[in-house]
Amino acid sequence: MKRENERLRQELERLQSQVAAAEDAQRRAQELEEALGVKESRPHDEFVVADIIAQDPSGVKRALAINRGSKDGLDEGMVVLSKSGSLVGTVSRVYEDFAWLRLITDPNSAVNVVVL
Repeated sequence: MKRENERLRQELERLQSQVAAAEDAQRRAQELEEALGVKESRPHDEFVVADIIAQDPSGVKRALAINRGSKDGLDEGMVVLSKSGSLVGTVSRVYEDFAWLRLITDPNSAVNVVVL
């Protein structure tokens, strides 16, 4: 009986892990579909999809770090859009594997715009 309970417990853990992985894959697919919608509305622009990996711990600067950097083609000053196409901010610092973004809510943020 104990062995059967342990076997069932291990099977439950394995299945829960598979469900979590499937849910994560589904969430990521949804994000990519939404990003594709932005890309379709701006066919001449090049997009890089990234995940937020950190935020400014002090809270003074309104900044986020993303998991894309110079090796992915990012440069300082590039515009950052949300998956819905809204302006988020600009790339403020670029490293090989990650970059810092300055949010438009930062008092020191400045973005050039074109009104169409």
